[in-house]
Amino acid sequence: MYTFLARQPIFDHKYDVYGYELLYREAERSATANITDGNYATKRVLSDAITTFGLGKLTNAKPAFVNFTEQLILEELPMLVEPQEIVVELLEDVNITPQIIEKIAKMKENGYVIALDDYLGDPNFDAILPYVDILKVDFMMTDKQTQEKIANQLRDTVTLLAEKVETNEEYEWGKSVGYKLFQGYFFSRPMTYKKKSQHISSTTFVMLMTELGKDDVDFVKCCTIIRADTVLTYKLLKKMSTMEYFRNHAIDKVESAVAMMGVSNLKRWLLLVVLRDNNKTNSDELARSAFLRGLFAESLVKKSSKPKEAENAFLMGMFSLIDKILDEDIEKLFEDIAISDEVRDALLGNTENMYTKLLEFIVDYENQKNEISLQDLGIHVAEEEVLQLYMDCVNRVDDTFQNA
Repeated sequence: MYTFLARQPIFDHKYDVYGYELLYREAERSATANITDGNYATKRVLSDAITTFGLGKLTNAKPAFVNFTEQLILEELPMLVEPQEIVVELLEDVNITPQIIEKIAKMKENGYVIALDDYLGDPNFDAILPYVDILKVDFMMTDKQTQEKIANQLRDTVTLLAEKVETNEEYEWGKSVGYKLFQGYFFSRPMTYKKKSQHISSTTFVMLMTELGKDDVDFVKCCTIIRADTVLTYKLLKKMSTMEYFRNHAIDKVESAVAMMGVSNLKRWLLLVVLRDNNKTNSDELARSAFLRGLFAESLVKKSSKPKEAENAFLMGMFSLIDKILDEDIEKLFEDIAISDEVRDALLGNTENMYTKLLEFIVDYENQKNEISLQDLGIHVAEEEVLQLYMDCVNRVDDTFQNA
C-alpha cells in the first residue's frame, strides 16, 4: 500500500526555488487532485508530509505552501507545523469573520507566513490584508489589466505571486509590473511522489478516536494508548525530532514527548494520524507482539541495577519489530527519530550492549529457550518471577487491546 503526494516548485524572479506547494494526490499517475472534501485533503497532505515523507526532506528545507480551509484555520491546524516550515495558504472561499481574523492574527504573531490564494481584489479580504505576506494571482483567471491593477495597489506591502504562468511572455510581464514569485507549467509541472504507507493498528484507532471524542480528553490515557502501538510511538518520536527543542537530542520517554508537544498540538497531531487511511490498517498481531516485548523489557530492567533505563528498554522492545510492521529498511527508519545511541546500536546490530543481550533474552524466552543469563545483565530475578512478570505483561497487553 502506497501513499501519494505531489509538489510543485515556486520560483523567485531569479529562477531560484523559493518553496514548494504540496498537493493532494490519490494515485501515482493522477495529474490533478480529485478533491471532494478539502478538510480531508489537507489533513492527508500534512499527515503524509510530516510522518511518511518527512517534511524537511520533501521540500529540501524550503517552506511548504499548503491550502487550508476555513474550518482548519479555526482549528489552528497550521500550528501543527513549525512556522519556518510552512506557508499558510488561505483559500479564496474562506469567510472573513471576526473569528477567522483572530486566528490569522494569532498565526502571524507566532511567526507564520500567510498567503491568500486566487486574489482578485475583492474588498471582503481587506480586513486580513495587513496580516497577509503573499498574494497569489491566477494568471489564467485574470487579464493583464487586473494583474497590473493589483500590482500597482499592493506590490509595496505584500509579495505578489503569479500562479499558472505558462509562457515566458507571462513571466516577463509579471516581473515587469512587480510580481516577485512565480508558479506554473512554464517552470515545472507538479511531480508526484510515492512511499509505502505506515498505518496504526485498528485497535489503536478505535481507542484513540473514542478518547479524543470526549469533551474532557484524558491525555494520560492517550499516552498509554500511544505506547501500546509501535507505529504511533514511532511517528510521535519522529514528529518530535523535527521540533526545534528536540533536534539533536535523544527522546527517552513517550510521556516527555507528549508533555513537550502540549495538549493542543498533541490532539491535532493525533487526529491527523488516526483519521487518515483508517480502513487500511495492519493486523493487530504484530503490534501486540511488539507491545509485549516492550512491556517485558521494561519490567525486567525495573528489577535491575539500572531501573532508570526502563523506558529505553520499553522503546527497544517496541521498535524491535518496527521494520516488519512498516515494511521498511530498519537503518533508514532510524535516520528519522532521536533515540539513545545504545538502543539504536542494539536494534541496528552495530554493537553488543545491555539492550542487545536483553533483546536476545526476550526472543529466546518467546521461543522457550534459556541460553541467555539475566544475571549477566545485572537483573537478579528468580526463574519463577520472570514467568510471573511475563504473564503480567501478557495480561496487560490483553487488557489494552480488549478495551477498545
